Amino acid sequence: MDDKSSLDSHNEKIMSVALNIVQNPLKCYSREQGVLNARTCCELNCMPEQAKLFGRAALVARNPDRSDIVDELTRDERAALVYEKDHKRDGPFML
Repeated sequence: MDDKSSLDSHNEKIMSVALNIVQNPLKCYSREQGVLNARTCCELNCMPEQAKLFGRAALVARNPDRSDIVDELTRDERAALVYEKDHKRDGPFML
């Protein structure tokens, strides 16, 4: 294999990896629009009692690593997220 074909192969691998990067679609919207979208989804799917919960979940899903800055979360929700973060393998073996 000559240098040019080796370089071409390397560039193709880089492009393949670059195309597989997935961005968080919730970051395309403002915080307010993300909450509104989540609430609207609940209301359109006959789950109006879950609308506020889904709105808060959308805020966490926008940036899961920084859920500590989501002021809208309840104390129990914060505790559950901390537990989940600290105990990643504490679920059933097979999901």
